Amino acid sequence: MNTTVVGDYARPRVRLPGSGGACDIACHAGEVFLIMRLRKRAFLDRLDFRTSVGHLDGRPQQRAETGLPGRAPQLVVTDKAVFDFEDGSGEMRLCSLHPGVTKDTVQAQVGWRLHVAADLRVTEAPTALELSIMREELDPQSIYTGEKVEVY
Repeated sequence: MNTTVVGDYARPRVRLPGSGGACDIACHAGEVFLIMRLRKRAFLDRLDFRTSVGHLDGRPQQRAETGLPGRAPQLVVTDKAVFDFEDGSGEMRLCSLHPGVTKDTVQAQVGWRLHVAADLRVTEAPTALELSIMREELDPQSIYTGEKVEVY
């Protein structure tokens, strides 16, 4: 992830807020799930600067070799799809499409040719209990989930 600069570090086009602890989390957390909107400006083919480490060169042992105790990201959850990471290469791949979303819709928002899981599936709808927890406990002001929807 890049949350530091867009463009050359010494003379960036945009200076972003920085790590805010994300680098420490990416280095030390036992599990990392990224949650973000699927937008072309966020899913680029290359980073100008890497603020938070992920899979490095893709070899599973490389993080340990460099002294990083945590695991690399396991999932990227977006408003259109879910991505996981291929074993061995660390390449992000499309593993689940949300209902009504197509591979072409996702590809249009990603700046590289998508890797697609052989068992690509449709994302399961959340249960009533999961929706209740999301809406009432995790996001009661609908900051992340969007429009407030009544729970029946």
